[in-house]
Amino acid sequence: MKSLSPLLFSSVVRGLAVCALAAIVIATLDGAAHNVMAQAPFGGPRPLPEQEIGGLVGWILTKQSEFYREISSALRAAKSDGSYLQRAQEDYAHARKELDALAELDGDTRLIHPQAVTRVVSELAAEDAIFTCDVGTPIAWTARYLKVNGRRRIVGSFNHGSMANAMLHAIGAQAAFPQRQVISFSGDGGFSMMMGEFITLLQLKLPVKIILLNNGTLGFVELEMKAGGFLDTGCDLTNPNFAAMAQAAGIKGIRVEKPEYLYAAVQEALEYDGPVLVDVVSERQELVMPPVTTFDQAQHFGVFMLKAVLDGRAAQLIDLAKVNLLR
Repeated sequence: MKSLSPLLFSSVVRGLAVCALAAIVIATLDGAAHNVMAQAPFGGPRPLPEQEIGGLVGWILTKQSEFYREISSALRAAKSDGSYLQRAQEDYAHARKELDALAELDGDTRLIHPQAVTRVVSELAAEDAIFTCDVGTPIAWTARYLKVNGRRRIVGSFNHGSMANAMLHAIGAQAAFPQRQVISFSGDGGFSMMMGEFITLLQLKLPVKIILLNNGTLGFVELEMKAGGFLDTGCDLTNPNFAAMAQAAGIKGIRVEKPEYLYAAVQEALEYDGPVLVDVVSERQELVMPPVTTFDQAQHFGVFMLKAVLDGRAAQLIDLAKVNLLR
């Protein structure tokens, strides 16, 4: 496959050059072939002869035909070589095994990991469900643990990175597709920012299911600070009991504080005929690890750990180790 890359690149470059030249000629000749002026040998303008126009167009068509033949040949050769695809599949299988291990619900842990929450929702959700996810850690868990099948849809603020989008996207999706299951993966920070719109679910009778990851922090902001070598500041969230709040508003609320109740709670929520908020008390210190950790990232995180010890936050580092290492 690697040996084909130069051929493909060369063919594409030549093809693009021919197409660009063709576009220029067509634009020049458009509607006025006899009015096109060429510079005569003695400096005066003269009409471009029809035979020259025909010859140029013929040359362009010949080059385009050669380009298509080269591309077709290269692509056929690439399809017959499955080594690259095989390596990619093997790499994915290895990565998938490691990721799934982090989402296991075993009987020994007393912690609710957000990976497990997303995986359970993915297993129980409808085959044509629409998912929305808040900006921050919910995007990472959605990307890694939500299984897609060609019928499910994922909506998020992936370009702008706007916080607090998940519930609002879910409201719009449910209004547009009232017969489909709509699930919002909301962070506690994002949900709190737009909590006034929560009552819209009741007002418009929209059966949106909100899975709220309640970890008591602006998680991704805190993680970015740590990865930059800074102590996390201004990220703490003093949250209410969101499930009780939902009940007070007339919307079904379910609170999950222990991992053994997670599966049943999600199943109950998805089967309920109406809006539901599932308040999942998840781990604050869960790290979103990149596919490859660079030396620079490790160095800055080490600086954060040193600062944390000097600042009297050793307990925070112990929690960090418990959550991410003792699995």
